[in-house]
Amino acid sequence: PYSQLFSELSVAMFTPQWSAEEKLTALESLSVSDMKSFVASLYKDGDARVLVYGNFANEEAKAVAEEVDDLLTDNQQWTLPPAKVVQLDAQPDWWWLQVDHPDQALVGYLQGQEDSLAEQARMMLLKQVISADFFNELRTEQQLGYIVFATSVAYKKVPGLALVVQSPQASIEQIRQAMDEFLRNFELTSQSSLEQHKQALLVELEQAPKNLSEQASLYWEDIVQEHWDFNRRQALAAAISSISLSDFTQYYQQVVLKQPHWLWLAAGESVDQPKQEPWLPSLEEFKLKAKTFSYP
Repeated sequence: PYSQLFSELSVAMFTPQWSAEEKLTALESLSVSDMKSFVASLYKDGDARVLVYGNFANEEAKAVAEEVDDLLTDNQQWTLPPAKVVQLDAQPDWWWLQVDHPDQALVGYLQGQEDSLAEQARMMLLKQVISADFFNELRTEQQLGYIVFATSVAYKKVPGLALVVQSPQASIEQIRQAMDEFLRNFELTSQSSLEQHKQALLVELEQAPKNLSEQASLYWEDIVQEHWDFNRRQALAAAISSISLSDFTQYYQQVVLKQPHWLWLAAGESVDQPKQEPWLPSLEEFKLKAKTFSYP
């Protein structure tokens, strides 16, 4: 159930993205001739973005890119529609997924309130700081479920945090209440504790790649983020290093407690659906009405 909810979260938050049901419906009407036409036009008006990394001179790299472009595209001007990420507001939304499974699952997606690199750094630190305590409180102490974790969730440049619990015995209401209580009661009280969390993140960000493949993956992260200086990880490390205890405390109060931007996704058998929540009628309608971050 919880992994199905992550699929639903992607459909809800990102465009272009389609559910498995939507893809199956589209597949039903496809014919062999449709597929042949698709293959013939797959790269028509395409645009190649090429990363050449390794022992290449500048002119050699350009020649490789030009050859790929010549082989795959017809060199016509072509513009993709923009990618869009739903911009949540302070009114929490709820989505219900009926599953053929005895467990209940709840995913709380907390969205960052802007798409800046500084916000990405703050959300990374937030996840780092609360992860161990979240697991310890809800899994070890309360034994709410056997799947309990906090994880970072980013769409394009928009950072976010997901809190996840899947349980064979606790209801959605009980899980939500436990999550709320954890967030209300959580407190980071010392600069030294914050520095330990920051150092753990910095070690991860500053770790040197072990091979060409890992380095190429890091370059692709920057390309996807359109960070053309290719120093995004160093910039994130610098931003994280600059966060003080008072900065973190103020951020937690504002983004988690005072004016959080939540999307809650719950899964279970139909008899388990809580009645008091204003459930979204459809993800399509939700996306059409929402404000968005747009990325050409």
